[in-house]
Amino acid sequence: MIDFFKDEPMDFKPGEEYRYNNSAYFILGYIIELVSGKTYAEYIDETFFKPLGMNNSYYGNTSKIIENRAAGYQKNGDNYENADFLSITQPYSAGSLLSTVDDLAKWYQAVVQYKVVKKESLDKALTSYVLKNGQPTNYGFGWSLENIQGSSMFGHGGGINGYLTASNYLKNENIFVAVFSNCTAHPPGDEATKIAALVLGKPFAWERIDIPEKQLKEYEGVYESKYDNERIITTEDGKLFSIRTGSSKYEFIPYEKDKFFVNNGFTTLEFIRNKKKKIIAVISKSTSAPIRWEKTDKEIPVKRIFN
Repeated sequence: MIDFFKDEPMDFKPGEEYRYNNSAYFILGYIIELVSGKTYAEYIDETFFKPLGMNNSYYGNTSKIIENRAAGYQKNGDNYENADFLSITQPYSAGSLLSTVDDLAKWYQAVVQYKVVKKESLDKALTSYVLKNGQPTNYGFGWSLENIQGSSMFGHGGGINGYLTASNYLKNENIFVAVFSNCTAHPPGDEATKIAALVLGKPFAWERIDIPEKQLKEYEGVYESKYDNERIITTEDGKLFSIRTGSSKYEFIPYEKDKFFVNNGFTTLEFIRNKKKKIIAVISKSTSAPIRWEKTDKEIPVKRIFN
């Protein structure tokens, strides 16, 4: 597999962009084998699974009979069907492990108790990498770094033929949430975040208020962040929409004066006014770091409105 991508050119120079990929995990698995003298499967089992009591975790094997192994499914139109076949050993160190929610809880406890890596290494792993332009990636060494209702949270999602997972850990509150699905029709990430908020006692609960369409027009415009990204705010049929660089178009619903939320999500927009009550910026908040977008004099691109 490494031979497949080793001679490919870089997509961008280090530090200029952030993009998740599995190639590096294949390389890490190969390094483990070279250094340890064991197969990746042997090393993971002997170094982590057995010592940590993760008795229902395995390196995947298609032919081996594993008690209570969940079959994977996918959706095709309105119908469900068996997931497309994939030899579970093919993803190697990027995704060939089988586990349970209970075992994953043991793993997170071992991590935060420094049984997996030392404190100095974990501190680095849980620090967001910052691009050369100053933009945080909200990603450390193998973990997504987020904030939920004022509490720091780290975790990760996963996906492969027939299966999707999401896990979150709030270190200060010692709250662990994981949602595993043996069907790829419904990503569990949002559900895991909502559950974590409920356990915190701070559920996401915004209620829609009505704002006249004329007032909504005040928010229209092209906004720019310090990272050279754009967020375009438009209104259509009495509704407010936002589309930002590299993302899709979403409706935002008003819940307070100058404040909006996205339905079935966690992102909010808060518009900022100057002393003359004129809108000069918008702050977007989600499970990642807040971003301020300054309002510009640019005209709204017509082609973007109807995307």
